[in-house]
Amino acid sequence: MAVVLLGCGSTAKPTRPLATQYDGGNIVGRVAASGGRTLSGAVRIEELGLEARVVGEQNEFRFPYMPPGVYRVTFLGATAGRSATASLDVTVRVGETSQVIIRVGSDTAPSVPRR
Repeated sequence: MAVVLLGCGSTAKPTRPLATQYDGGNIVGRVAASGGRTLSGAVRIEELGLEARVVGEQNEFRFPYMPPGVYRVTFLGATAGRSATASLDVTVRVGETSQVIIRVGSDTAPSVPRR
């Protein structure tokens, strides 16, 4: 026997998020060196054991699908034949992309969340 419900008119909201929703955010950014030099190295998030290579002329990196929280994002690499290190704290919020610039050899810029 089959039961078919037509037009049940339920207004109940789902208790679980849809498969296309994600309860996290993203970090995207670049590493900036004085004089616009190209860098070699990686950006790390020690708290999660993640690492991303710095790529392209703009020294870009990306960490998608991050759980919400505050993370220390650290560049470890080299510029002009010398080792370089710089860090900053980044806040990840649900549904937002935190765009950051890690400045090597100067003060760091704060992250700016974007929806």
